[in-house]
Amino acid sequence: METIKKDGLVIEINRHKLQIEKIQQIVNDMLNEGFNFSSDELKDLRGDCNSLHKQAVDMARKDASRIKVLFFRNKDYEEAVKHLQCVINNNAGKLYTVLRSGALHPLDIDAYEVKEGIVTISSAWLSRKEEEFTIRPTPERIKAHELVQNLKKAIDELNDFVSDNPYFGKGFSYINDERRCLCRLTEEGGFYVEDENFEYI
Repeated sequence: METIKKDGLVIEINRHKLQIEKIQQIVNDMLNEGFNFSSDELKDLRGDCNSLHKQAVDMARKDASRIKVLFFRNKDYEEAVKHLQCVINNNAGKLYTVLRSGALHPLDIDAYEVKEGIVTISSAWLSRKEEEFTIRPTPERIKAHELVQNLKKAIDELNDFVSDNPYFGKGFSYINDERRCLCRLTEEGGFYVEDENFEYI
C-alpha cells in the first residue's frame, strides 16, 4: 500500500487563500490606528479581544500623558479609548464575516499568520493540513488493502470467466442488476450466490 492523498486539500488551502486580501485590509486598518499587530493579535481579534483592548488602554494612556491639564488629559484619554475600542469591535465584526464564523464550514484563523504587517498562510497550518489529508500505511491498512485487492482480482477473474458466455451478463453483480450472474451483492452488503445459474456454465 502506498501513501494516499485524500481529495480536497487544494480546495481547502485555496478557500483560505482567497480571503487573504480582505484580512490584509483589516490588519492594515489596525496598524494605521497604531496597534502592534501580529499573528497573536489576529487570533485575539477573532477571540475575546482582551489583549487588544488592553493595548488600546495603554495607547490612550500614553497619548494622553502629553497633556498637562488633568481635565483635558482625562477627556482625551476617554475619547481615545472609546475610538480605539470602536476600531477593535468593527474589525472583529469584519473578521468574523470574512472567516464565515458560525457557518457550516468556517475558515480556520490558525491558517493565517501576520509577519511585519503582511498576512500569509501559516506554514505550520499547511503542514497540519497536509498530514490531515494524508493516509499513511499501517499494518491494519496494509492488510485491508491486500484484502480489497484480492477481492478485486477475484471479481475480475469471475467476470472474465463468463465474458464469452452468452447466458451471462456478469459473473459478479449487484442485487438490482437483472442480468444473469453467479453471485450478487445485496443492498445490505451481503453476498448472495445464484446457485441455479451454474447450470448455464
